[in-house]
Amino acid sequence: MIEMLRKRTIENSGLTMTSLGHCIQLSNYILEKHDTFISYNTLRRFFGVIANETKPSALTLDILSRFNGYKNYMHFSILFKYDNQWKLQNDIYEIMSHSETNIFIEEIEKKINKTSDFVSILVQVVRELILEKRYNDVIGILSLKQLQINNISYDEAINIANGIGNLLRT
Repeated sequence: MIEMLRKRTIENSGLTMTSLGHCIQLSNYILEKHDTFISYNTLRRFFGVIANETKPSALTLDILSRFNGYKNYMHFSILFKYDNQWKLQNDIYEIMSHSETNIFIEEIEKKINKTSDFVSILVQVVRELILEKRYNDVIGILSLKQLQINNISYDEAINIANGIGNLLRT
């Protein structure tokens, strides 16, 4: 979850967090906007700008979580999965409505790798495509390497089958 906090902080700051200058900028921004001090050295350790073997403190995690719009790190840990899932689903539906089949399939393949809950998203997408009679897209998605029977668990296969089986029968 700490890695997700790093990624979210990089996205929200607009900085790559690869230099001393970026860490100083973020430290100053957090101080100005959130009236909370976090040392640029702490940020350098957190983002790996300098070598570090220690885990970030609870205070560091809380400050960065607040920077990203959460109450604290516990709040971030609980809600991030759900926030990220909705964003991912919206991205997929946007791609579905504005892309050619081959581009759409490639984007779905990339997005599937970014979530641990890909089965529920996949089922929703396939159901939508079946209802829209976009059968070539369904075939393309179900032919992805990640969905081959030896690449998914038995439970995932059953969930996919139960999720789209009734529609496929009709």
